[in-house]
Amino acid sequence: FERSGNHQSRTMASSIVVCNQKGDILINRKFRDDISRNEIMNFCNKVVATKAAKETPIIQLAGVSFIHTTHNDITLFACTKGNINAALTLHFLHGFVKVAKSYFEGELNESAVRQNFSLIYELLDEVMDYGYPQ
Repeated sequence: FERSGNHQSRTMASSIVVCNQKGDILINRKFRDDISRNEIMNFCNKVVATKAAKETPIIQLAGVSFIHTTHNDITLFACTKGNINAALTLHFLHGFVKVAKSYFEGELNESAVRQNFSLIYELLDEVMDYGYPQ
């Protein structure tokens, strides 16, 4: 059994992203620079915009794991190249939806995200610490 000296950096989310049904990125909070915008757009175009894999919350494309959930007309997802705790990440995403809904009078959709994008970035900074859920 070999231990990596940098275990924690492999287990955190690199980005939390919110996109609409067409695959347009509305929010992209990066915690690390190991995943490019092109890799994120690849997921948005191949999975979100085509409605593929709605029942599959974890998808891997080109070495990047995308853990996602859909709420109303938006998709929230975490992406990483490491071995992330998928259950914890899904729990975090669902919890973030609840928190955001409480701020936006019970409704979280594309319109609410567009109108409150700066607040969403602030919320993400409060509930995530360098990609680790708090």
